[in-house]
Amino acid sequence: MKILGALLLTAVAGTSSFAQRVTPVGATPADERQIVEIQPPRQPISTGRGIVGGILGGAVGLVVGGPSAGVGGPKCGDISCSFLWGAVVGESIGLALGTHYGSRGNGNRAKSMLATTGIGLVALTALFASGSDGTALTILSVTPVVQLAVALALER
Repeated sequence: MKILGALLLTAVAGTSSFAQRVTPVGATPADERQIVEIQPPRQPISTGRGIVGGILGGAVGLVVGGPSAGVGGPKCGDISCSFLWGAVVGESIGLALGTHYGSRGNGNRAKSMLATTGIGLVALTALFASGSDGTALTILSVTPVVQLAVALALER
């Protein structure tokens, strides 16, 4: 009898009462609550640091990218074509990363690297197409400025 009473008491005590199922006044049921993701506040970007970081990153990428691509291969004038391609890709990626970390990293690194590398490759293709006229110097001087401006714009 004691065992039957204990089982009955356990069954009654284990079920929730009406008061436990009623939602308090002013509260919303759990399935209607909105989930709020808390994100840390974004730091404002530092344009000056982004420019310095981009220049330093581009210089390091240029120095590392050219030789790592190899000195052999077909010649493009007096220099190896693979060296030029490596230097352009290295400079583009270095500039994007330098700008990202210099400006405190608010943007998307992949988008910035893709954009600056695309600009660099288009500029190199235009450089090859221009031949030996005076536009080569203009292309070489304008390209890093455009890359830096695009990388900074993508950091906002």
